[in-house]
Amino acid sequence: EDHQSALRRELQEEVGLPEVFIGPMVFRRTFLSEKMGRYDGQMNHVYLVPCHDFEPKPTMTADELAAEGVVGSRWWTVAEMEASSSEIRPESLAELTKQILEFGAPEEPLFIESRG
Repeated sequence: EDHQSALRRELQEEVGLPEVFIGPMVFRRTFLSEKMGRYDGQMNHVYLVPCHDFEPKPTMTADELAAEGVVGSRWWTVAEMEASSSEIRPESLAELTKQILEFGAPEEPLFIESRG
């Protein structure tokens, strides 16, 4: 499954957003963690998906969402992201969002590396 197909599926399952336009990739994030002397991690590819405000209605059950690590969904303003930086990942998301709203998506995706 390619990134855009996976994104379409995830948007349908986790927030109930079908038939979306997927814009450019805005950043890639690598997250590395060490547990008991072993390294693990993941790579996220984040795309711009313009849409109108809508009420999230996942097609997955609450138990299925919890198994995926999804505990809720809601809209965030930039100010809310800035005020809740401990809940937002990557930590620079509020600043990236402000830049995209003001200047549009970057010509090339940004690369962000995090460790936990």
